[in-house]
Amino acid sequence: MRIPGRKALARVFRPMQSFLAPGGLVLGYQRVSDATWDPLDLAVSNDTFRYQLDTISKNFDPVSLSSLITRKSEGGSLKGCVSVTFDDGYEDFIRYAVPELSCRNIPVTIFVTTGYAGRPFWWDEVSCLLEAAHREIDVLEIDFGSKGGTRIFGGLRDYAAAAAAG
Repeated sequence: MRIPGRKALARVFRPMQSFLAPGGLVLGYQRVSDATWDPLDLAVSNDTFRYQLDTISKNFDPVSLSSLITRKSEGGSLKGCVSVTFDDGYEDFIRYAVPELSCRNIPVTIFVTTGYAGRPFWWDEVSCLLEAAHREIDVLEIDFGSKGGTRIFGGLRDYAAAAAAG
């Protein structure tokens, strides 16, 4: 896929590399998905992810998080080093992120949330209730218990209100 201005952007970005990542950079992701409903903004699109990985491969030194920590503790230079991490352990990590990372030999660290294997996170269940397909509900009340109180989201049949509630 051709992206207009990509080479010009790379030329402009190159001098800023040492400014942006003088001591190493850790990029944290949660999801790689082309889902149209993402009110929590957890996902990066497949095309954007590929573009970012290409930029990392060409302009930086991709290293594992443990390698970055070791270099830091030993006083080594971290200039240009980038570590990629993923949080929560979403299924799309295996399906979309791993193949893209593997073909570019970019190491990755994943932090898996235990206790949710094979079932959705509670925040995804709430987001699903706010999705257009389930917009028959107009009010959603969530009780967070004695310490968290209650939160009420109204006017959810309206797309903008539902997206803002997420």
